[in-house]
Order: sequence, then C-alpha cells, then structure tokens
Amino acid sequence: MQNSTIGKINFKLIFPDILALNAASLIEQTQKVNRWKFNIDIAFNYQIDCFGQTTPGTHILEINPDRCITKYKQAKTSFPYYVNDYSAFGVIIHEFSHFLALTFHKSISSKYRKAFPTERLMINDCKEPNEDVDEEIAEIMTLYIVNPYLLKLISEKHFNFFKKQFKSPTKCTEQQFIEYYQKFPPNLKKKLLLKWKILVDVNKNCVIREILAT
Repeated sequence: MQNSTIGKINFKLIFPDILALNAASLIEQTQKVNRWKFNIDIAFNYQIDCFGQTTPGTHILEINPDRCITKYKQAKTSFPYYVNDYSAFGVIIHEFSHFLALTFHKSISSKYRKAFPTERLMINDCKEPNEDVDEEIAEIMTLYIVNPYLLKLISEKHFNFFKKQFKSPTKCTEQQFIEYYQKFPPNLKKKLLLKWKILVDVNKNCVIREILAT
C-alpha cells in the first residue's frame, strides 16, 4: 500500500444546535423512565428533501438542518412544545416517534389503528385528515413526549392510549403546560384558542375550563 501524500481531514461539530442536544437529552430521559435500552444515531443529512426521515428497521434519525427552523427564526406556526415544531428539537423527537412506532415498539402502530380505525386526529397543520396514519401517530406521540398535558387537553382519549403504551418523560401537570404556554408567541396562543379552545388565565395561572367545556 502506498503512503498517502496528504493528511486526514476531520469534521467536528463544536457547537451543535442546542435544540438538537435538548432532543437527545429527552430521548435519554424517555429510555430511562421506561427502562428501555437501545442505541440511536442522530445524523445531519443535508441532502434529504425534507425535515427528517427514519427508515423502519434502523436506529438512525436523519434531519436536514437547512430545513429546520432555528431558535432565532421561528415560523408563524411553529414553536418548541407546541403542536407544530419544525426546529431540530421537534424534528428529532418526531423521527424518534417514528422509530418507536415502526421499529422498537411496533405494536403501537397496530394498536392505534385498532383503537382509532376511522377517527383521525391530525394536530399538525401541514397534514390533511386521512393522509397518513403513520404521520398522525408520530405527531401525536411527539406531543405526548414533549407536552403531554397539552395532548390531554386536545384529546384525552389519545392521551390515555399513549399513556398505556409507555411513560412520557415530561411531567403531565397543568403548571408544566402553563410554563410552556407562556413562552408561545401570541399568534400561537390564539391558534390554540380558535382550534382547540385552550386558554390560560394568566392572572390565576390556570387553564380556563369553561372554554374547554363549550
């Protein structure tokens, strides 16, 4: 073998997206509370023509950072811990949810289809009802992992379904939800009110139940 005339060129990511690190930490917490053990690779793939992807049967969560929304430039319909989150945090947890449903915990997909054969719940604004049940599962599961109390407010039936499948690493309390809610931009709070009838009384620091019941 001939000696190379040039040295190696190494790529190092010195300061990865803090939102990506937060997602990795939440995946670790999910494993811990459920006593799961598996390896996961989070790959930054700039060639995929989407936010992210996960191939069934693999342990690789691919995201395209160029597609993801950064914490400095939030879209009008996206925010961490909201029903829509196109940041690295939301995309990684979304792909992790695909991994759980299609690779690690396959029974979730079949049980969900049996529990909700015709009832569709698409919480993501980018999807239309009946378009893709696997995407529906991943979106709802993502919310269950990152903000379970919000999912409970939107649909207690779906919340209870996922609660039976595995434990969320996030506290499912009104106060935890309100902590996230207070960080949402005004337009997203308005969307929660118009679409899901969810409103927080900032003075009393509680969800207004009367609106939820109407």
